Amino acid sequence: MTPNMKVYILRGIFGLLAAIICIGLKLTGILGLSVGIFLYGLTLPAIKHLLKLKVEDFRGPEEIYFNGLAPFLAGWIITWSIVYAFQNP
Repeated sequence: MTPNMKVYILRGIFGLLAAIICIGLKLTGILGLSVGIFLYGLTLPAIKHLLKLKVEDFRGPEEIYFNGLAPFLAGWIITWSIVYAFQNP
């Protein structure tokens, strides 16, 4: 499995985790956004320590920051929005 694929999967999982936290705590607005940003920030140390990846494994340092952003946002925002819409009709 390539380093990029590992990052995509890890960030997708963290996105779902952010959605679960926002749903479980019934967060809305800036609090939910803060949780999502915080958990996205936690993916950077997770890449380094859990996946044991280095900057040299990627084409550049900016690739570490932006790879996996779409799966994170999709897992977090879409899940959170849909569940919130069903909970509060």
